[in-house]
Amino acid sequence: MEKNSSKNWRLFALMVECVRKINQKAEDITKTKSITGAQFFILSLIIKNPNITQTEIVKKMNSSRANVSQILKKMEAAQFINRDKPLSVTEKGIDSYEKIKPSHDAFFDEIFKTLDEEEKKQLLHILEKIYNNS
Repeated sequence: MEKNSSKNWRLFALMVECVRKINQKAEDITKTKSITGAQFFILSLIIKNPNITQTEIVKKMNSSRANVSQILKKMEAAQFINRDKPLSVTEKGIDSYEKIKPSHDAFFDEIFKTLDEEEKKQLLHILEKIYNNS
């Protein structure tokens, strides 16, 4: 039993470390463009889901309503979005998103380049199982 527990702990610790490392590098990409990683994520959510609500953003970010509200307030002040219902992205927001997206995409391509399509499919399946069980 101890051996399985130890292996589970190692899996968990490695997943946490991977997420931390990926988040830090993704944040570094956006930082040079005067936008945070969370703001970039929200821009992408609004662009891809034009009728998305603040409640849906809270769920997708796995964050608190107060935190998302604060981020949206800062994004509106920076003129990246309009908070009128529905939320919308301004020209400045679209411009920022389009400047960052190629670097962001290249970063994720680099992360997963060592996996072939079957391995990506398996990883996605495994991560979905873990997510749905938590």
